[in-house]
Amino acid sequence: MQHSTDVPLGVRIDSSIAHFSRTTLYWLSMVLLFIAGLASFAMIPLAVFEYGEGLHDVSTHEWFFLALIVLLLWRYWIHCSHFNATFWTRISRIFLFMGGFLFIEIAFYIASVIGGLHAGLSYDQALSNADTNFWGEIFSWVGVCLVLYLASPSEVKQDRTGEDQIPVIHAEASATGSQNKE
Repeated sequence: MQHSTDVPLGVRIDSSIAHFSRTTLYWLSMVLLFIAGLASFAMIPLAVFEYGEGLHDVSTHEWFFLALIVLLLWRYWIHCSHFNATFWTRISRIFLFMGGFLFIEIAFYIASVIGGLHAGLSYDQALSNADTNFWGEIFSWVGVCLVLYLASPSEVKQDRTGEDQIPVIHAEASATGSQNKE
């Protein structure tokens, strides 16, 4: 069965409008995720110093997670360097992941409030309970650390030149590492 190569004008216009709409929606969602991730990342110091007491305000678990975040950011930067990620990729990737996690965290917050309402709490009590929930705070810190861990690039993208190629990554010996013996 042969298909006609002539596509009617109405179908081409409809396809163009659908393609434009999909592309616009995709980029709007990426911008929204980026802005949400940037705001979420910028709020970390405000979450740590929430009472304005300086270093006296930082609890033990917050010190632990802050140190872990610094190590994970260092790991992220090393992985990006190893895989030759551009500066924009380094910045945007982490904020897109943080934005996605923020929406997941908002869903859990809403579920916590709804759970409090179903447990018979008033609306104000349910909001207060969700705000002061210790396990919710731990979930947030673990989630940020998990996002920083998962955001690191893990594979090399190669352009295909017509043949299927298997990427090979060679490890170089460091100056202090083992050297070839002849």
